[in-house]
Amino acid sequence: MVKQTDPLKTPMMKQYLEIKKNYKDAILFYRLGDFYEMFFDDAIKASEILNITLTSRHKEANIPLAGIPYHSSETYLKKLIEAGEKVVICEQVGKPIPGKTVKRKVVRILTPGTVVQEDALDETNNNFILSLSKNGDLFGLVWADVSCGELLFLSCEKELLIDNIKKIAPKEIIVENNIELLNNLKVQLIDEEKYDLWVPSTTVAKYLEEYDSVFENELALKKSFLFLLFYLDSLYFGKFPPLREPFRYKNEQVLGLDANTILNLEIEKTLIGANKKGSLLWAIDKTLTSMGKRFLRTILKNPLTDIEQIKERQNIVSYFCENSDFMYEIEQLLKKVKDFERTLSRILVKRGGPREIKSLAISIENAVNLSKIIEKNLFESKLYKYLLKKSY
Repeated sequence: MVKQTDPLKTPMMKQYLEIKKNYKDAILFYRLGDFYEMFFDDAIKASEILNITLTSRHKEANIPLAGIPYHSSETYLKKLIEAGEKVVICEQVGKPIPGKTVKRKVVRILTPGTVVQEDALDETNNNFILSLSKNGDLFGLVWADVSCGELLFLSCEKELLIDNIKKIAPKEIIVENNIELLNNLKVQLIDEEKYDLWVPSTTVAKYLEEYDSVFENELALKKSFLFLLFYLDSLYFGKFPPLREPFRYKNEQVLGLDANTILNLEIEKTLIGANKKGSLLWAIDKTLTSMGKRFLRTILKNPLTDIEQIKERQNIVSYFCENSDFMYEIEQLLKKVKDFERTLSRILVKRGGPREIKSLAISIENAVNLSKIIEKNLFESKLYKYLLKKSY
């Protein structure tokens, strides 16, 4: 009688389990030929979210199995990310050798707050990941949109914590282990053992050298900042996304509206039905670029309190209204400017190809022409300096 091998001890399953133990919090896409296979709880969860067939491998062991074709994986990945799941992609990196298990390794990690793929993002809204730490009674919040490079921060006490989180509306939250959150928020715990052993990549080290002093004497914020950089560095395998200078959210020149006020004023969506149509944003959004749409949403939720800045903004609007030919010329150029913030990020984290490079080149060309036209028409005006200061 031939002795049967334990299905969990076959070379392939041993390899799978060895990889999976490092990503217990994620759905592992394990490449097998032309398919990505998922096993055990991953298979059960994915089959429910993706509405795909759940079967089994090794019937005697009843190992749950689900799979998708690798050539159409992006569609499935988008659904999993939208469902709030973290996905790890493990590819075959070695040549098949008869009698031996193909070498595989993790090449890509996707999470709801760090995706940069165009079809997984809402062009009108930021896609934030929030890092949260605590020191005494003070919470440090640092959040970033890696798809366009924004990084913001603020400190608050516990009474304002949930309201601030609601206002930021992060797609993902990472926290240190000793934080107890309210409202049953879904969070990702930082692996502090890995964090203690973390050696920043070259790009992160340079970013830290330049901006670490921003958080001097603010321990909660500094911890959140470092946790966020560690997390992003581990997800992108050293291909760190381009982040701008950290910006302190809320200052004396801006009125920070709380989440309930934003909701009751129907700034982003209506109270009944939660629809964009009928909201203030829907009524006034005539922007022509994705960047403009995101910026308009931000300034509506953070109205100015400084009278001089309000007047400057009104003067800009008046100038364009009074110079329709100039406004038309600007509009025609803006229509040709793509979302180069997010395009650049995709290129720099090795998620972009020739299409993204061409799009970026066209956008930069039109942005340069835009700058020249504005300079030509407004150079002698104070408005030019204001526009130059506000452009990004």
